[in-house]
Amino acid sequence: KGNGSEKGRIAILFPSPLRGGAEDYTLTIAEGAVRAGYDVQGAFPNKVALKSLIEDYFRVGAFHNTLEICDVGAKAGQAPLYKRFTRTVRLLRRLKPRAVLFQLCGMQYGLVSLFACACLGMPTLVVFQLVRDDIRFSLARRLLHRWMRYRGQQYVAVSAANRRLLARAFAMAEEAILIIPNGVNLVRFADDPVLRDGTRQRLSEEWGIARDATLCLTVGRLAPQKGHDVLIPAIPHIVAAHPNVHFIWAGEGPSKKALLRQLETYRCADRVTFLGLRDDIPALLQAADYFVHPARFEGQPFS
Repeated sequence: KGNGSEKGRIAILFPSPLRGGAEDYTLTIAEGAVRAGYDVQGAFPNKVALKSLIEDYFRVGAFHNTLEICDVGAKAGQAPLYKRFTRTVRLLRRLKPRAVLFQLCGMQYGLVSLFACACLGMPTLVVFQLVRDDIRFSLARRLLHRWMRYRGQQYVAVSAANRRLLARAFAMAEEAILIIPNGVNLVRFADDPVLRDGTRQRLSEEWGIARDATLCLTVGRLAPQKGHDVLIPAIPHIVAAHPNVHFIWAGEGPSKKALLRQLETYRCADRVTFLGLRDDIPALLQAADYFVHPARFEGQPFS
């Protein structure tokens, strides 16, 4: 169902099974579009890790449609090619949106559903949040993307560096790719000593972290890309030089068990607290003394 907006309907799609920065940013877009008077229909996999995002969509006045088009992560969790195509076609025919926003956490994903949008001639804005310089596409794939752009797809990069890499990957002119940087509501991050003290008190009560600890905050999915495993070998050396340091990690992900084992190997598990998925990141940033972001690669990191 929709909200009967006179401005029309837009559909926001992504093929990921996790709530990371790229996926979470669709909520920012959805909320802004709802405020502008659009009927916003989110369409993405109905996975456990996305439950909170689905709830947030409804909270801001947008809607969620289950669209199982996952092609990210383990093969066992990916939908077959023909199902990604047919499911996308059926959904778009039912919703009849004015336009589609397709959000990609990586340039190599979403091809089948993008092909479905092109077959329907659906105006589609394709946002590449992450463009890696180590991925190469075949001539056949480049030609397919050229045809899809001819069928009404506009590419968007979130930074100038991303645009350069994207243009090289698809053998197209940089000028044909829009740059729209990710936006952040800075009001949420204004300095607030009361919030800082309150958050540190809460961390002390909930997790047993000393009130006077030097807090090092890392925000990000617990996945290889984010580099938590790169940071761990340094922790014993940091603690040896600064005994009051404590690391707090906000986020969930598939690497948690491996990271716990690695922390035990380096005998520093007592120096790291896993906070899990959080909705109070501005408060945690207020409470922290340092922000540590050991990611291996990023597009334009939300953290």
